[in-house]
Amino acid sequence: PETAEAPLEEEAMPEGAAYATVDPVLLEILRTEVGAHLQTIQQWSTASASTTQPVSDALLRAVHTISGAFAMTEVPLITDALSPTEGYIRRLLVHRERPSAEGVALVRDVASAIESVLDALQHPHPMIASQDVLAERAIALRDALPEPTTLPAHLDEAEMAQEAAQAEAERLASEQ
Repeated sequence: PETAEAPLEEEAMPEGAAYATVDPVLLEILRTEVGAHLQTIQQWSTASASTTQPVSDALLRAVHTISGAFAMTEVPLITDALSPTEGYIRRLLVHRERPSAEGVALVRDVASAIESVLDALQHPHPMIASQDVLAERAIALRDALPEPTTLPAHLDEAEMAQEAAQAEAERLASEQ
C-alpha cells in the first residue's frame, strides 16, 4: 500500500516543492523567532512602498536570522531565496546604495514567501513551494552589485583624503 501512495503524492506535489517536517516544540520556537524578525522586513517593505528606504543593519539581521532559523530546523527551499537576498542587502549596505524598485519588490516577495512557509508548517504534511524564481531574482540583484570584499568608493575617497592630510602634516612638520 505504501508504494501505491507514493506516486500519487509525487504527482500531486507541484514541481520543485518539498515536504517539511519540524518538531512541534521547534516549530513554536521557529514561529516566534521568525515572526519577530518578519515584522522588521514587513515594516521596511511598507515604508519603501511609497519612497524607497535605505537598507539597514536591522533589515540585514532580520533576513540573516530568519535564514538561519529555517536552516537549523531543516525547512527546505526557503533558504534558497533567503541566502542571496541576504547577500543583496549586505552589498547594498556596504556600498551605501538604495535598492532599486526590483529590490524593494524582492524584499516584499521574500516576506510573503516567509509567511507562506510559516502557514504551510501549520498543516499536518507541510509542503513547501519551490523558491527558484525568487532565488533567481535575488541572485541577479545581488550579482549586479560589487562583492562586499571590494572597498566601497566612499572608503577609497576617505583613504585618499586621509593620506593627503597625513602627507600635508608631514610636509608642515618638516618645514618647522
